[in-house]
Amino acid sequence: MSDNFPRISTIITAYNSEAFLNDAIKSVMRQTFQPGEIILIDDGSTDGTGSMAHSYIDAGLKYIRQDNLGEGAARNRGICEAAGDWIAFLDADDLWVEDKLRLQVEFVQSHPEVGLVSGNKLWWDMEKDSYLLVRYGQIPARNLYKELIVRNVVGDPSITLIRRNLFDKAGLFRTDLRIGVDWEMWLRIARHTSIGFIDAPLIIYRWHQGNVSHRYTAQRIRTEEVISYQAINAYKHPLVRAELYLRVKSRSQVELTLDVMAKSKSKTERLKHALRAFLLFPFEDTGEKARLLLRSLLGDQIYLALKSKFQSVGNSIDNQSG
Repeated sequence: MSDNFPRISTIITAYNSEAFLNDAIKSVMRQTFQPGEIILIDDGSTDGTGSMAHSYIDAGLKYIRQDNLGEGAARNRGICEAAGDWIAFLDADDLWVEDKLRLQVEFVQSHPEVGLVSGNKLWWDMEKDSYLLVRYGQIPARNLYKELIVRNVVGDPSITLIRRNLFDKAGLFRTDLRIGVDWEMWLRIARHTSIGFIDAPLIIYRWHQGNVSHRYTAQRIRTEEVISYQAINAYKHPLVRAELYLRVKSRSQVELTLDVMAKSKSKTERLKHALRAFLLFPFEDTGEKARLLLRSLLGDQIYLALKSKFQSVGNSIDNQSG
């Protein structure tokens, strides 16, 4: 790996992040490939975020406080303050793995056509202390941009490394969106550059009850549908628009089904969403949609009992074959 790689500016955005910020900053300072600068944008915090940030100023952290304007405005302020040729974002809730920047630098050096490189994440449920690997960019034989219209295959801002000049071409983050700000940006960036992916976890996403996207599921889905529809409308061919529209609506209904299940709400509402998900576009994630529909029809108790029965039969057959 070349030691002459252009300067990377790390932009940490924080709002009332006193409980998480210390570990987030340390995850940057422990990188095996160090960024040229670390900028922290405090988006109007009212807790001890500012005091904690100040304790790192002597270590080279640049601290900037602004009024509470939202995540888009906070990232935009960081971009404007950055001196680097590449931007690496980090939400204060998240942690970088130690080789995050090194792996991305090596990737873009071997793929110079790429202007944005992402990867996977480890989802850490802090309440259950459990981890789940979440993969992005796994879209074999599909058009990346079309897939990005349907779902965010690039991932969270904390995973990405982005050429600074792409924000001159694509524009800055929208400040009128509370949810889906990063996804909308990736759609614009994808029109100007190739996007690369590293099949390895680059961040640890710390899930907790304060995460905005998980507190407002219905609002998030409506906002994400609007983002998708705006991109869909740019396609002239009506069949392409129709397919993308149905895929988006079907995925939304899957998420609503899961949300109703998690909150133990009305079985009728759950069945409604599961049926819509299957009928709107049964050609994608067919197994998952069929299972959700069957579970909604039978109810949790009967479905889980039957599932356990079939698994026992399958294990018995495998043992006899062995």
